[in-house]
Amino acid sequence: LVCGCDGGRPEAGDRLQEEFRQLTKDFDQETGARPISVAELTDRRREDRKVVLLDTRERQEFVVGHLDKAILLPPSKVATDALELAGDPLVVTYCTAGDRSGLAATALEDRLGIKVYSLSGGIIDWFNNGGRVVDEEGRPVDKVHTYNDDWKKYLIERR
Repeated sequence: LVCGCDGGRPEAGDRLQEEFRQLTKDFDQETGARPISVAELTDRRREDRKVVLLDTRERQEFVVGHLDKAILLPPSKVATDALELAGDPLVVTYCTAGDRSGLAATALEDRLGIKVYSLSGGIIDWFNNGGRVVDEEGRPVDKVHTYNDDWKKYLIERR
């Protein structure tokens, strides 16, 4: 896990977080997905509303750490995999930062005819805001596998 603090200088960490916010805002706009923030998703989960979380990363990313109770739906399977959506759940896709999940959300909306949201900022924003991440066995972990090493600088190290 790499700290986005640039040697401990707070202004460097703030600069990285602002850069990350702009990148994720661009993803939300470019993909045309319905964004949902970490705070909104957390509130919805507290309301006991049924939420279906779809992790649109690759398996090797998922096994390191993912949102609790997420279902793996890699990009290659978005157009074909059947989804069991009993009732009227809130369907949320996520990836590292929002690009793959935004594309998946719009494709799933078209295919399924329902509203699908993309987690703005992806698992990085979830993790940075203290969200629970688990491994394959459901054990809490303090790490995230990012799309590539370029994204690691945006993770805030947990102490």
